[in-house]
Amino acid sequence: MNNRSKYAAIITLIWAFQMVTSSVLPESASAADDPRPAAIVSEGGAADDSSPTTNQMTNASTQPQIATSDGTTSFRARDNTTAPPVFVDSNFSIMNSDTPTLSSAQVRITSGLQSGEDLLGFVNTNTTLYGNIIGSYDSINGTLTLTSSGASATITQWQQALRAVTYSNTAIIPNTVNRIITFMVNDGTATSNPADKMMTVTTVNQTPILTTTSGSSTFNGTAVEIDPGLTLSDLDNRTMSSASVTISGNFFSKEDILIFINDGSTMGNITGSYNTETGTLTLTSSEALATIAQWQQALRAVTYGNTSKNPNTAAIRTISFTVSDGIASSNSATKTVKVSAPGANEPPVVTTSAGSSSYTAGTIPVDPLLSVTDPDDQTLASGRVSIISPYHAGKEELQFTNDRATMGNISGRFDPVSGMLTLTSESGTATVSEWESALRSVAYVSSENAPEPSDRTIRFVVSDGNDESNQADKVLTVQGLTHLSISASSLNVEVGQSSSVLLKALYSNQTEIDVSKSAVWSAADPAVAEVAYGEITGKSAGTTVITAVYGGKSESLNLKVAAKPVVSNPSQPADPPSAPSPVPVPTPTPTPTPTPMPEKPVSSFRAFIRAEDVAASFRHALAMNHPERFADTYTHWAAKDIAVASRLGLVNGYGDGSFKPDLPISRAEISELVVRAFALRQGNEVVTFRDMHNHWAAASIGILGSNGIVKGNASGLFQAERSLTRAEMAQMMANLADLSELTTGETRHFADIADSYWAKDIIGQAAAAGLLEGRDESRFAPNEPVTRAEAVTMILRLLGTDAELRSLLEQSSK
Repeated sequence: MNNRSKYAAIITLIWAFQMVTSSVLPESASAADDPRPAAIVSEGGAADDSSPTTNQMTNASTQPQIATSDGTTSFRARDNTTAPPVFVDSNFSIMNSDTPTLSSAQVRITSGLQSGEDLLGFVNTNTTLYGNIIGSYDSINGTLTLTSSGASATITQWQQALRAVTYSNTAIIPNTVNRIITFMVNDGTATSNPADKMMTVTTVNQTPILTTTSGSSTFNGTAVEIDPGLTLSDLDNRTMSSASVTISGNFFSKEDILIFINDGSTMGNITGSYNTETGTLTLTSSEALATIAQWQQALRAVTYGNTSKNPNTAAIRTISFTVSDGIASSNSATKTVKVSAPGANEPPVVTTSAGSSSYTAGTIPVDPLLSVTDPDDQTLASGRVSIISPYHAGKEELQFTNDRATMGNISGRFDPVSGMLTLTSESGTATVSEWESALRSVAYVSSENAPEPSDRTIRFVVSDGNDESNQADKVLTVQGLTHLSISASSLNVEVGQSSSVLLKALYSNQTEIDVSKSAVWSAADPAVAEVAYGEITGKSAGTTVITAVYGGKSESLNLKVAAKPVVSNPSQPADPPSAPSPVPVPTPTPTPTPTPMPEKPVSSFRAFIRAEDVAASFRHALAMNHPERFADTYTHWAAKDIAVASRLGLVNGYGDGSFKPDLPISRAEISELVVRAFALRQGNEVVTFRDMHNHWAAASIGILGSNGIVKGNASGLFQAERSLTRAEMAQMMANLADLSELTTGETRHFADIADSYWAKDIIGQAAAAGLLEGRDESRFAPNEPVTRAEAVTMILRLLGTDAELRSLLEQSSK
């Protein structure tokens, strides 16, 4: 008898047995008395392979029966982008159910789950097709739960919904282990057999990515590097085999040449050959041994030259770059080269970033991504930044503060009549890069809070002492203040009791900002209560109205102050009580000595940091499934740390999907990061800075100040938009934790830090604790700015000194 015959015979016997027992069992028989058929197995004891692909069939008469289709489903990655979802099993079937509807279903990745990248999804796009079925995905456990409110969705609708379940992967290069995806359904009483579907995941070769910088290079008699800022990346290859650089536009074969010379140290075994007929420079690496970094250095070193004494200066040359990993070629990235007659002065070029800036309150940089170049000068003499239309004199201004680190000797003066900020460098010694840093830091501030948004045009111009640059404009949208709201419409306190409320400002772009510390607060009856920064304290019993004024608008709440309840002593009895009879004293039972509990390791964090609060915020963030990757961090040295910080909700990217890891981090940005990372609360002291009025980071900066983590300068200014220096970062870490408890060896010493330097000891302790590193073995560069990537890495290292937080960080890095 074959397997199928045995299966049919067993089913027949089970049916016959149930028919007999149903006729002899009394109606009151319990479920425990009802005999049930065992799982169907073959003679050898293993599950019968001839049965449908439902994994198990038990309680065949009551349990819903489901099956997946034969074969596997394939998910294939894409080139340098995420791939679209695929249906897990478009032929999934529900074969049997005793009920016309089902209440829920579960689809789970039971083998091969990669929680950081796998996604199961279901979207109800048609209520006729899918009824009222909705889905919810748990990324930690890889489980998609589908439910039907009231169990009203029919068997057909459930089958269609489960056929519409999709698998997708958020990684560009996913883990290729096979996934097993298991389906189960429930009719409200019984759960079906599990049914499995195999999902294969394959990757594809990722082509290299080339990116050239904006603007043009200029040839002025000597060979010029075409693009010293070019970048090269490849997500799955560490080496490249070849590249080509071609004069693809306005090529003059009798004069144009492209040149490459290997420096012998940073360019591997790359060699070059130039074809004068085609204008193509071909670069090769024997056996494709040169690394990505070596290829990037080589392509940055390619120069344009001209052999003519009277070159064609009218036509701008277009240079195209491509590279190959041996399998596929990159995109073609272009850069233009202007050709000038030898000896002619070339003016500087200012380029503003794309899009517009948005202003709500406080002080913001007009264009922190602006760029300045000069083809033939290393220094510039002057510059100006103007509010050209419309300018509201006396209500807005442009500000510049030299950070004394990256801006040379540039100084600025704002004219409130014309709306122009004039910048100068004494003797014209500030470099082009210092001018770029200075112009990027120019900030806009307004005291006007109009109800409607309006645009300002901000114009940048620089001069090399001979010629002025182009006029580069940036649009800044000043958002309108539309509404104020207080967190409570009424409040009850007792005399001597304090309670805080929040005042929030809503702007025309739907941005909501806490302005509690910037508003003017008052009590209608000062004898009843006093108020400052939104903190209300009852003074005497009564009622009054608390009003907050901000931006020409006001909002109020009703306050009731109650007197403190008086607790009286109980009256003494008229006659003293008689002496009580002596009570026999029982013999005390010896108290057993308790087993000592292991003490929790003492944290090195300062007292105002509660590690349990940080851990709770981390767990909440992991459950929220924050995005973890940015378009420009795949090959960055800090990619893993940035991904962890993103999963934990500590950092955000820019609107274009980038993180810009190598940009300097401002004092405002580090304040936001530290408050989020350490779950900090307002301290006992209220600290304000003169330049923090309505600043977007004012709340976080106030929290840090109240806990003694940051301070302003001697003038009471915080300088929120100034870049944070490496020495200041070390000091901030010392204010967050006792570095002496973390130091594992001797204090580090750096050759560029004098014994008299104010942060010498702190830097040495932080380096010995492994929280930060020097630029190299001997140089720390204390006055250089901290990059966004460096700040993230240092903060995570400090968090990781706590054992529980270290475990959560390790969990979030998987």
